[in-house]
Amino acid sequence: MPKKFSFAKKFAVCFILSVLSASTLLLIGADISKWIRPIFIFRLAAILFITPYILLPIWEYKERRLLKSFSSLYNHAQDGVAFLTGLCIAIFGWKKIFGMQFRTPLSVSDLPMSSLRGEALTWFYFGHSTVFGLIIAFLQVIGSLLLFFRRTRLFAIFILLPVMLNILLIDIFYQLNPGALLQSLVLTGGLVYLLSNYYQELTSFLFKVHDNPSRKKISKWPLPVLSSLLAFLFVFFASRSVQKEYPVFGAYKVKNIILNGKSVTPDSCPANDSVLTRLYFDMDNVCVMEYNSPKRRMMAGYIYHEADQTIQCSFMNDGKPTFFHASVYNRNNKETELKGGLGNDSLQIFLIKEK
Repeated sequence: MPKKFSFAKKFAVCFILSVLSASTLLLIGADISKWIRPIFIFRLAAILFITPYILLPIWEYKERRLLKSFSSLYNHAQDGVAFLTGLCIAIFGWKKIFGMQFRTPLSVSDLPMSSLRGEALTWFYFGHSTVFGLIIAFLQVIGSLLLFFRRTRLFAIFILLPVMLNILLIDIFYQLNPGALLQSLVLTGGLVYLLSNYYQELTSFLFKVHDNPSRKKISKWPLPVLSSLLAFLFVFFASRSVQKEYPVFGAYKVKNIILNGKSVTPDSCPANDSVLTRLYFDMDNVCVMEYNSPKRRMMAGYIYHEADQTIQCSFMNDGKPTFFHASVYNRNNKETELKGGLGNDSLQIFLIKEK
């Protein structure tokens, strides 16, 4: 006798089908909008979205009226979910192969990293390695192909689900555009739905215990707990050796400089002058002095004396060591003054903290 499915299961497959149908058409429509007016694409997507909900009551009524199961219809609906999910993922895979993804405009890639938003940073980072992008693409294409067949569908889910979960988390936490987030959410949801149909098989396989009757039973908890505790203790004590961030930690813009008694305002100097414009007290106690451009920098490790609030470090300038020392005066949370010397010059720097 054909298996009967509950209304909840039928509603779930119709819901997934409706969302997938609409999102698939919108995905394809974005690339064919030059030939077909977007209004027609949106109207057709709306029709595809509501169609499964129109068919669902008819499906339920016929099963109750005729007292028989339309199990083949349910199986075909699941095949439709697999087909649409695989189609969309394959499209994204082929776009990577043909260089339509992980592209960053040259005008954007030349901007300072700190000025870029999460989406631009993500695309620039993934576009840095062509091979990495192709690996993701081939996983998407091959996994999608295997998803079309019932015999290999579970294997395909194991390939695609980690990839799509990773993409979904990137879309969420790196603030990609809402369209990309929605598409990855729908495709990941489609894979999770398909995986849920193997729930019983997976639980019996993943959590099955093979006990040896002749083996003496011992407690199974000490070893896992001990291994986790050792990992925690190792990282905890390793973190204690990391240099702490001193109160001066941050990125500063130079507001004014008094060099050997003469006032210099960086904003009033030409860009090609060697004038200190930015100062960093960075991670691992590194001090960076920047002169108008990131290409003109001096770097050195610094020592901060908390007792008298002084800084000391030695820069290499043209192969010669240049000693820098200064007392730190914090006027408020944003403004800081350094008073000391750089080499043979007396130096007084007025800073504005930016981050």
